[in-house]
Amino acid sequence: MKESAERYRNEEILNMAVWIKDAEGVAPWDEGAKQHVYLEGGDVVFEGSAITFVGRIHAGAADEIAPLSLALR
Repeated sequence: MKESAERYRNEEILNMAVWIKDAEGVAPWDEGAKQHVYLEGGDVVFEGSAITFVGRIHAGAADEIAPLSLALR
């Protein structure tokens, strides 16, 4: 598991789309309500340093699906 965690700290991740799937809780922006809302079981996708998706179900592709336990280290 340590090797896997190291991979997510490596520079190669900066060129990848990474999907954190079914996070316990995320706070996406709700445009209609003009505020952040709490969402259980949401997905987060980022490419490099940009977050490209936060919401219930990501329908797009990703280079990597990161286990939440590794993504938060």
